[in-house]
Formats: sequence, structure tokens, C-alpha cells
Amino acid sequence: MTVFWVVAALLIVAALLFVLPPLLRKEESSKHVSHKALNIKIYQDQKAELELDLTNKIISDDQYEQSIQEMERRLLDDVDADLETPEVVASGGVSRAISIFVAIVIPLAAIFIYQELGNPAAITGEVPVIAANGSDDTQGKHVDTGVQVEEMITQLAERLKADPSDMEGWLMLARSLRFQKHYAEAVKAFEQAMPVVQNNAQLLADYADTLAMANNGMLAGKPIALIKQALQLDPNHIQGLWLAGTYEYDTGNYAEALRYWQQLHSLFPADSKDDLSMANNIAEVKARLNSEGAPVPSPQAPSSMGVNSAAESQKVVELTARVTANPDDAESWLALARTLHSLQRFAEAAAAFEKGMPVVQKNAQALSEYADTLAMANNGALEGKPMELIKQALALDPNHIQSLWLAGTYEFDTENYGEALRYWQQLHSILPPDSQDAQAIATSIAEIQAKLNGTGAASPAQGVSSSSAAQAKVGGTIKLDASLQDQVTDTDTVFIFARAASGPKMPLAILRKQVSDLPVTFFLDQSMAMMPSMSLSNFQKIIVGARITKTGNAMPQSGDLQGLSSVINVGTSGLEINIDSIIP
Repeated sequence: MTVFWVVAALLIVAALLFVLPPLLRKEESSKHVSHKALNIKIYQDQKAELELDLTNKIISDDQYEQSIQEMERRLLDDVDADLETPEVVASGGVSRAISIFVAIVIPLAAIFIYQELGNPAAITGEVPVIAANGSDDTQGKHVDTGVQVEEMITQLAERLKADPSDMEGWLMLARSLRFQKHYAEAVKAFEQAMPVVQNNAQLLADYADTLAMANNGMLAGKPIALIKQALQLDPNHIQGLWLAGTYEYDTGNYAEALRYWQQLHSLFPADSKDDLSMANNIAEVKARLNSEGAPVPSPQAPSSMGVNSAAESQKVVELTARVTANPDDAESWLALARTLHSLQRFAEAAAAFEKGMPVVQKNAQALSEYADTLAMANNGALEGKPMELIKQALALDPNHIQSLWLAGTYEFDTENYGEALRYWQQLHSILPPDSQDAQAIATSIAEIQAKLNGTGAASPAQGVSSSSAAQAKVGGTIKLDASLQDQVTDTDTVFIFARAASGPKMPLAILRKQVSDLPVTFFLDQSMAMMPSMSLSNFQKIIVGARITKTGNAMPQSGDLQGLSSVINVGTSGLEINIDSIIP
């Protein structure tokens, strides 16, 4: 600060050195400024110039005489005027007064104006910081917003202790705690504010989301109940639809997930970021439904076999670019893993799941999908890491449907029937009664109980006589339609199967061939059943089909070629089945 004022003073002095000397120059007070003497001097100079011009013959004699007369006349007029005008005496008094004013008053005025309108604090570099309450008494320190919010939360909580009936206060506290990621405390505050929350779809969705965040992202139980309550108030509530679809997807109920997300998709502006993102999610759900052979509740069927595959392949390209640019983006790794799985690129999908473990390890559905992917990459074997992941998923969500099914399958394959029965009985209690899945699990449970009871086989299905076992066969010829010949190779796998006309889709009998064997004559009987309780001898009405797959996967996949019979009776022979369609 001292340096600044020294420099300012030197600049003022330098400026005054230019201004003051002319003002302070003294004139002799006795010296008269004589106009008469000045006029005479001018007359003499002009006469000398005229004489020089006459000598040089620039002017004539007449012109010279005329000019001299004119000059003499003007000189006489000027002398007469001087006699009437008092002589002016130059005085230094006024100059000295101006000099004093300039030297003292103006610098002082400049300093005062700078103090009032300038920024003196900038001289020292100490810039005051405005405090949160609007005052400027903070001593040069920045305000910590996080600390401020925590202080506000503490003050609000204390106020609510004194007045617990303040619903708006509880709601504000819940949202503030949620913002600070204090989810467990935010849940308690939301519960206190329920008289307000229960009538507002957005608040119900926020409460559900907060509950899930406090429970490792799990939406099962109260969160999904709150979400459905929100959708009753507002069927088009965007967050509610998203969370409901996410819950159904995580529990493997893809048809319901698709229903919610298609409704959500219809609400987004066309070509918006949300619109494109939801379109990708819908494509993934449809691919999963198609791979399971389930009907897709879509308002418009795919126009060709390549639609889903092309969309998924494009999604792989986009996601690969995203994770290459940001290798720590676990969410994108998970999305890439799921897309690769749907394309049956199981080894690559397993590697992507591993990269996404920071997210996967907190999500039961993702863990189950990772386990299934590892098994598919290892010829269906669940032993080792797949089973570890399944148990980890069940630790997060003991009622996770896919994980219960896989765990029971592993125990059944290893002949640990007691554990298999435990898993599948729990699964059966969760599934909707009378659903196809519930019927299939009931049959599996019956088989396990028969094994545990030592009978070795389950009882025949009700309504089928024991004598039908000897007639439980079906036969015919399988051929490939000429229009699809260019889409297969000789080594592609052909599955010939029979399944119940209604009820579980599990094959009652299955036979494996290659395209090179076509056309082929076949026979299916109860000895070809995958499970004794699910054989031709247990059903009367069946459908026979043949499917060509390049992957060798027994589960139907998008792009497989297929031909099906109409509903027929067990015991039918001479069937002719033409493989003439493509699974969308």
C-alpha cells in the first residue's frame, strides 16, 4: 500500500511541474504594456519592407507613396485610441491564486473521490468475500457450500423436534438429506412427511428412489409399492415409469418392463437423448423376450430378422467407443456386457461384466446375468465362479427369480436334490399362480420329491393313463425350405423337438442333427425326455418343431430358422415339417 501512495505522489508532482511554472512566472508590476510603442514598431517594420520593395522595383513610386499614406493614417488612428484607453498593468496575484488552487485542492479532491468510488482494497489484494447472509464481514475465506447445507439441515432438524407437525419442514429435510446422500435419514424424514407425500406422484417416486438407494439399489418391497402408488396418481409420471420398468427388468419380468418402458418412450420428444436411450433399452428387452421364446407385447412386429440384430450391433459399436474413451464408466461396461450377451458373444460379454463389477456387484440382476453369461461361455457349466455370483445375488435379493432358478438348476445337476428342492420351492412361492413358469417349476419340484422319496420318477400327469407310455412317440420328416438354403451351412445344428400344446415350453423330447442330414426322417419318444416328469407320456396334445441354429444353443434365439406343426396327438406318425420361417 505504501508503494502505491509514493508512486501516486510522484505522479502528482510531475503533473504540477508542467502546470505551475507558467502560472508562477512574475511580471514587473511597474512595467507598462504600451500599445503606442507597439504600433510605432510595427509601422517602422512595414515602411522598411515597402522601401525594399521599391528598391527592387517590385512596386512603383505611386504605389509606394499610396501605401505610406495609408500606414500613416492607421498609425494616427491607433495613437488616438491609446490616449483614450488606460494602460494595463500585469499583475501576478491572480496567477498565484490559481497556482495554489491547482497544487492543493485538486490532488486532495482526487484522493477523496478515489476513496469513495474506487477500490482501495485492491491495493492490498485482500478481496472481501460475501457471506451467506449477504454481509461482507467474512475475513477473506470462501464459503463451503457443503458445510452450509449441513448446518442448515441441523438447524431444520432442531426446529422439527420442537414442531414435528410441520409437514413441509419434514419434506424439505428429506430432500436436503437426499441431496447430501444421507439416504437412511432421508427415508425417516420422508416417512414423517407422508401426509403430504402420499398425494404427490413426484414425492412418492422420490421416496421410493431414496428407499432403494438406502438398500443397495433394491426396488423390491416398499419402493415398488410406492412407485405403483405414484403411477395410480399419474399414469404418465416419467420417473415412476422408469423405476417400475427397472424393477421388472431386474426381476427378469421382461414383458412388464417392456410395457412400462414403451409407455415411457411414447412421452419423450422424438430424437431427444432420452428418446434414443429408451429405444435402446426397449430393443434389449425385446431381444431377451425373443431369446426366451416369449411373446413380445409390441405394437409393431419387426419387419425382418435383422432389425434387432442390427440395432444391437450398432449399440455394441457405440458402447465400445464410450468405454474406450472412459474405461472407468462401469455403467457403460454393464450395458455393453448385456448387449454382447443378447448377441450370444458370451466370452466378450463375460469380460465386459468383469469391467463393470463396481456396478454389477451391487445389483442382483446384473450378478445373475454375469453368472449365466459365464456358464454359457463354458458349455452351460454353473460350477465355480457362476455359482459364487448367484449366491452373491441371492445375498442381495433372496427372492431374485433368475438366481433361484439357476441355483436350483446347479444343485439338481450335482444331484444335491434337497438344496434344489429348497431353491425351487421358494421360487414357486414367488411366481404368479397358474402361470406357465409356476406349472413348470411345480413339475420340477414333483420330480425332485420323487427322487428324494426313492421312486426315481414323478407320477404321470393327471388325465394320462399309464398305458399311454407305450404309445408315447411321434415321427415324420423334416426338410428345409428352398428359400432359406443360402442362410445355412452344413454344420449348423438342427434341433427336432416336441412340446406340450399348452403349459410349459420345456421340450418333452429332443433330437439333435445337422443341416447336412436334411431332409431327415425322425422319431421322438419318452426316452428322449430331458426330465421324466416332462415327457411325451405325460401329455396328450403336443406341437412338433425343428429349429436350425448357428450357435448350437438349445434356447431359441433371434435369427434361428424354424418350422412347427399344428397341434397333434401323441402317437401321430408321418408328419411333414418344413423349416420355412425366421425367429424375429
